[in-house]
Amino acid sequence: MIATCNVDLVLNAVLIKKFGLETSLGYIRKGNNTRNPTTQIQLDYIHLPILANYFLTDRWTIVTGPEIGYAFSSL
Repeated sequence: MIATCNVDLVLNAVLIKKFGLETSLGYIRKGNNTRNPTTQIQLDYIHLPILANYFLTDRWTIVTGPEIGYAFSSL
């Protein structure tokens, strides 16, 4: 079994009352075992989402935007 790991550093800025920007720089490790126990897949990559926030109310927010990712290791 391969463990999944995720670490992020998040920055959130409210620009005006109803609109803000959010980004995070993160590291993700994902993996999988196939039916053959000697075969494993492991992916390590860095991701950077750039998100726009629209605040509907104090409790509800719509978040949308692209995410850039770079795979730097795979087994």
